[in-house]
Amino acid sequence: MKSTQAAFTLIELMVSMLILSILLMITTPSFGNLLAQNRQSNHISLIKTTLATARGTAISHDTSVTICPLDGPQCTNNWHEEIYVFIDANYNKFFDSDDFIIGMIESIPKSDSLTYPRNAITYRADASIAGFQSGSFVYCIKDKPEILGKRITVSQAGRYRTRDTDCQGK
Repeated sequence: MKSTQAAFTLIELMVSMLILSILLMITTPSFGNLLAQNRQSNHISLIKTTLATARGTAISHDTSVTICPLDGPQCTNNWHEEIYVFIDANYNKFFDSDDFIIGMIESIPKSDSLTYPRNAITYRADASIAGFQSGSFVYCIKDKPEILGKRITVSQAGRYRTRDTDCQGK
């Protein structure tokens, strides 16, 4: 009785490797875009959750709650850095000794940008935004201009809405 052995020939292995390398070349750039979009989506969700938490805390504790990036005790416009949420007991947009941190968002990667036209958002006990602090967060991925950015617009009433935005020139 004759026995046969099953195996791949060298040509079959080379063709398989060629097909695999072509597939990897096609999917790798789109995988990078997928990761960037996922990172953007996660950060936008964190911002929306932070806005809702700050608004809810201001209402339930009958106090003012400020959202801002801090440089020492002072709010800054560096929205790409860590963003803090704190009960602002004396309503001054400074983190004082009698204030209490209730949350934080980590800084975004250097390849992304996050902007807001004000240095802070302060929710009052009636759920509205203090002063003229309404505006839009704009999150863009700098090294992938083909990916649409996300915009979270915060109204004076303290509510927000999200939409896509063009990041060209940002």
